[in-house]
Amino acid sequence: MTRCGVRRPRSWFLLWALPALGVAVLVGAFLVQLVPPTSTETMAMLAERPSKEAAVARYEQMRQEITDRLDTELGAREWEPSASYPEGSLASACSDADGGAQIVSLVLYGFAGTYDRADWRRSQEIVSEVATEYGFTVGEVPDRPRDGAEITGADPYGARFTYGTGTNTGLTIRTGCHLPEDLLPAG
Repeated sequence: MTRCGVRRPRSWFLLWALPALGVAVLVGAFLVQLVPPTSTETMAMLAERPSKEAAVARYEQMRQEITDRLDTELGAREWEPSASYPEGSLASACSDADGGAQIVSLVLYGFAGTYDRADWRRSQEIVSEVATEYGFTVGEVPDRPRDGAEITGADPYGARFTYGTGTNTGLTIRTGCHLPEDLLPAG
């Protein structure tokens, strides 16, 4: 009531409360984006995957099989790890998972130069065949690479590879998210 005995409408409350509520919702949405929730489902999925160490060993084995087959069928080359990776493979935290899961970028392997232009397609087919045996889905192999071409593939765990021919030849492999052995649940 006012001094005159007339009741004031409560619209002043709405004028203050609605903007404050809007700001709170915006701030809350922003904070949710900054702090991703720990997902029980995500952790259960990661626990079912091979450990980071086992995944790295498997992808290193795939890389070795690829380079061995290329050397056998197209002639031996001096495959070498890239000098860009002086410490070896690089691990980084997964952006979409909590709990210590990591993605590992294996050392880029390659050689200076390339195969004869007539062998480019066959080299890409070899890489595709071996990668498929390891569960990768591989992109289309180009019919007629001109100045070189690359193929890419991904596996169900989110691992990716790229193989390219051109001026130089290289193979990169990156794992999907995997938990280190010491963080996997016992059992």
